This record gives sequence, structure tokens and C-alpha cells, in this order.
Amino acid sequence: MCGDPLLDMLYVALPTVLLGAGAFFLMGKDTRKKMIEKIFR
Repeated sequence: MCGDPLLDMLYVALPTVLLGAGAFFLMGKDTRKKMIEKIFR
């Protein structure tokens, strides 16, 4: 870590977001559609 709190946050958040997106797409279109509907309800 380089000491800059914002950069540290990005450093941690980016892989987490990528992992979440990967899991999201692996779940399949059907589940994804249901989840999106759930989120935007």
C-alpha cells in the first residue's frame, strides 16, 4: 500500500468489484435478470 487512502481504497475495491461482476455473469442470464429486478424494485 502506498499511503494514499483513496488509492488504497481503489486497490482493494477494484478486485472485489471484478470478482463480484465475474460471479454475477457466471450465475447465468436467468438469475441475473431476477436479481436486477429485485434490485430495481
